[in-house]
Amino acid sequence: MALFTPDTHFVVYMNAKDPKPSQELNSREALAPVFADLNKYAATMHFVGQSTILSLTAERGTGEAYCLAHHPTVDGEKRRLMIATLLRYVRKDRGLVAVCGAPALPRLAGGAPTVMTESNHVSSLTVSGALHAPAVGQQRVVIVGATGMVGGYALRYALDHPAVGTVTAVGRKRLGISHPKLQEVLHQDFADCSALAEALSDKDAAVFCLGVYTGAVSEAELRRITVDYTIEFARVLRRSSPEASFSFLSGKGADSTGRSRIPFARYKGEAENALLSAEFQHVYVFRPAYIYPVEPRKEPNVSYRLFRAIYPVFRLLFPNQVIRADDLARAMVDVAVWRTGERGGLVLENRDIRAMAESLHPGAEDSPGENGSQKTLR
Repeated sequence: MALFTPDTHFVVYMNAKDPKPSQELNSREALAPVFADLNKYAATMHFVGQSTILSLTAERGTGEAYCLAHHPTVDGEKRRLMIATLLRYVRKDRGLVAVCGAPALPRLAGGAPTVMTESNHVSSLTVSGALHAPAVGQQRVVIVGATGMVGGYALRYALDHPAVGTVTAVGRKRLGISHPKLQEVLHQDFADCSALAEALSDKDAAVFCLGVYTGAVSEAELRRITVDYTIEFARVLRRSSPEASFSFLSGKGADSTGRSRIPFARYKGEAENALLSAEFQHVYVFRPAYIYPVEPRKEPNVSYRLFRAIYPVFRLLFPNQVIRADDLARAMVDVAVWRTGERGGLVLENRDIRAMAESLHPGAEDSPGENGSQKTLR
């Protein structure tokens, strides 16, 4: 559903010979049962054939692309294949590519219905796998570390996200904002999250951005915050919401072997290992390199001040070694909400995060930054 815009127009023809549609939907929210119905199939595979551009201007384009969608059903030893023939119209509007689907011609594979869909398609996911999100507006998301740089963007983006119904922000300090979707939970001791059991019940996704800069605390405190707090929070969340997905803010160079001489790398790797073995259905580990703050702030150390000063040049020379804080936050929220990919753990390096951010929000990386051209969250 992340591929469709809010004003989606979706038309279904169960009988290709009947000019009257059997179903017509006019919003992304209304697509929830359509996509939920795909979960009954064992797998989905598409053969995409020829494409034809019918018209093209600087602002808009239309065209056709033919596709055969294969949907196998497995019932014990019985297997059944439904094949739908799809004709998709492609539109370019405001610089974004849009894909509209149009239907199938005859019924195939034992009388399976043919389908016509029409929609606005914003982007394609770079991480393989199906989208398993429930109905738009029903996702219950919890964010830890919302007073931090990445967590703050994640909070603002989640509050504006069409698929998010409520956002529970867990932290030590009040956020100082109000929103109809927002529920604040103050918690001082993350070494013991037992008191959060009720607040974390029935959640669909968690975005964990709690952390501290290297050098800001002792090594013992760094491990406590990076490893112990993460494991304790995950323990309570797993018991309270066993179906929840988990997005974890790690870092480039995280060492899952524990042999690194760099404490940050060892501890992030240890936290990753704990999460990946915690039996969450979906765990997304984000390993960003240099996170560009976007908004002006007091940098925590000399290294960050240097990187901020050379960021424009550094980004041009080494684009896969940097990521904007807001793009990172959006990717962490989107992937947890839409539950992209197969069940299990997924580790995303900086290159993967950049590709995902661009895929989910085309042009985001190239949009203006600060100094009079501040990019806004979409």
